[in-house]
Amino acid sequence: MEQTTFTLSEASQLTGKNRTTIYRWIKRGKLSATLVDGDYRVDASELHRVSPFDVARNDAESLQRNERHQQKIDDATFAKIEELATLRAENRLLREMTEDYRRRLDTESVERMRLTRLLEHTGEKNVPMTVTDASETIKTVDVVQDEQITKKKRGFGRFFWFK
Repeated sequence: MEQTTFTLSEASQLTGKNRTTIYRWIKRGKLSATLVDGDYRVDASELHRVSPFDVARNDAESLQRNERHQQKIDDATFAKIEELATLRAENRLLREMTEDYRRRLDTESVERMRLTRLLEHTGEKNVPMTVTDASETIKTVDVVQDEQITKKKRGFGRFFWFK
């Protein structure tokens, strides 16, 4: 069964007129409508009397408009998906580069500690030369530095009433 009444929005789509134009026609008495639950309902024959419209033409135009709108949405979605894939690839590459730099820094730090030990102990016979010995040296140096900082903090507190 076909729809015999239309809302203001539906009537404006069918006639190609603005919704406020349809509302003004109702208020001026040019178009008769019934008020149902706070919304105006316009009879199809009454709407056709005031503003003749071709239902088949309007349906075809509406269908084309919907297809164009859907195509725009699909294009925008596709562009966003491509952008997301590009950003993920860049993110992956940056993470790999960061990990590579961290490995390099760790290796260089260990090598620097080994060479420092070698310079400090040039005349001694038992100089740590392996990576594990150098990394243990790094940990030992960190602990000693932490203890020195703690001692400095304690020593500075004697000039004040609080510690």
